[in-house]
Amino acid sequence: NMRALPVMRAATSAMLFRTLAHTRLLEPSSRLLASNIRVGHATSALPAKAFARVGHIHANAMQGSDALHGVKIVPLPEERYVGGRPFPLTLSPDSSVEGMELTSWGKANSRLLVQLMCSHGAVLLRGWKAGATAENFSEFVRGLGLETFGMGCSAAPRTNVAPAVFTANEAPPSELIPFHHEMAQCDERPAFIMFFCEKEAAAGGATPIIPSDEVAMYLRARHPAVAAKLAEHGVRYVRVMPSENDLSSPIGKSWRVAFEASNEAEAEAAMKRDGTSWEWLAGGDLRTVSKPMPALVTEPRRGKEVFFNSVIAAMQGWKDSRNDPKKAIILGDGSPLTADEIAALEDVAEMMHRSRIAFKWQQGDILLLDNAAVMHSRETFTPPRRVLASLWGPPDDRRGRSARASSGGNGNTHPNGGA
Repeated sequence: NMRALPVMRAATSAMLFRTLAHTRLLEPSSRLLASNIRVGHATSALPAKAFARVGHIHANAMQGSDALHGVKIVPLPEERYVGGRPFPLTLSPDSSVEGMELTSWGKANSRLLVQLMCSHGAVLLRGWKAGATAENFSEFVRGLGLETFGMGCSAAPRTNVAPAVFTANEAPPSELIPFHHEMAQCDERPAFIMFFCEKEAAAGGATPIIPSDEVAMYLRARHPAVAAKLAEHGVRYVRVMPSENDLSSPIGKSWRVAFEASNEAEAEAAMKRDGTSWEWLAGGDLRTVSKPMPALVTEPRRGKEVFFNSVIAAMQGWKDSRNDPKKAIILGDGSPLTADEIAALEDVAEMMHRSRIAFKWQQGDILLLDNAAVMHSRETFTPPRRVLASLWGPPDDRRGRSARASSGGNGNTHPNGGA
């Protein structure tokens, strides 16, 4: 029983450091597929060169057992062990750092926090009572020394509440946001997504997570023909976008905002660059069909196949007055999904629900996710609830070691998180 492993339950910060120092580092994903991934092979691969710069992060760069000082590993009732590691790994401050600002602690431990995100997939920071505001969260994430990341082709409108911090998907509380990798339908994806609980829900409102390789393995084992077809052809995402933001919809971002366009000609130029086909509809709405995008890819840091897409989210959640989720996904060759393929994907969605990790948010919680390896969703809830998000690329080596240590990240990022 992996839950009985005492070294993980009673680990001190020194023990944690020694464990990591002897563990092969899994580098954080870089712009997670900033370059296009070609579809048409048995399994698409995330470009290894995109991970080259972050290879500079290694255990030897962190000297001394105090590299991650002042925290303790605490058990989370909902956690389970994945690859011999707790998922998520939950860290809380110990008595030695009581009163210490989360920002200062984060800067001092930024490189190891990135390593932990990549080795565990998910890290939950809980119990930092000093610093439970959007501004504190902003200071913390900007101090981790990561590359800033833009909104890209996110589907939902966002509200900027602090530098680098935005509202997560503001879909109505009654709407479930299905599992997805952040911006998997886009050419550029963030390496990391980070969530902050400013106000927990009266009921419900968890942000469930699941290792993506488990989903890929299930699909391969239970529905091999569907898996082979998705791997060979990939998928295309179909969406109708309004001319102005529709805040009542989880995919209500306008085409003007999405393409940073003031008129139809500018939007068409952007779509042409992206390889997107389009059709203008009555009332100024815009129907878009993406180019073929991967559905199953090999994540090179671990060498595991992952279900890296937004297929389930689109099939079950892309619903509003303009969009029918049953028409949101077609195969990369342009053919529609068959009834058997839809049934197989619905079975995958049920597996995700059964296998998910869903913990109850507490005010001040911060959840750090490796977007290459972990899918997330959002459960329905009873208000009030406010969970914020921030998207980031890999460590920003261009700024140099001293700059990272002193100033942290800069600029704004724009999340598309379904937290």
